[in-house]
Amino acid sequence: MLQGWGCAITSCEISPALDVVGLGTTDGRVILHNLRFDQSITTFKHAAGTSITAISFRRDQQEPTVVAADATGVISVWDLEHQKLKSVIKDAHDGSVTTLHFFPGEPVLLSVGRDNCVKVCFSRHQVGLRTNSSLDVIS
Repeated sequence: MLQGWGCAITSCEISPALDVVGLGTTDGRVILHNLRFDQSITTFKHAAGTSITAISFRRDQQEPTVVAADATGVISVWDLEHQKLKSVIKDAHDGSVTTLHFFPGEPVLLSVGRDNCVKVCFSRHQVGLRTNSSLDVIS
């Protein structure tokens, strides 16, 4: 049986690392947790501090990255190697983000929101989602 975190889990995503999942919580945390050993590896706090609605891991073997989104349309991007926030995409959607997905082998992130928009973000530099200035968003 897994340990508790004091609030509800609202999203779950399998990471590229064996036995590790990303868990989103109602208090805005993203917890990377090893299921085999029932041990949390690290915890990130989402920028807006609201319930996490979607999580995705970059899987192209370039920069270990996790992204999380919330019900207000904010997407946070973390560098897993250095365990720090890389960027925040404010108003990525008008309302809740329902889906985040990195394309396999590419630094391309797809997001879907309750605003009935599908958006694609990518890095011109092929190194990750760093800042709003290095992102192109296609609605």
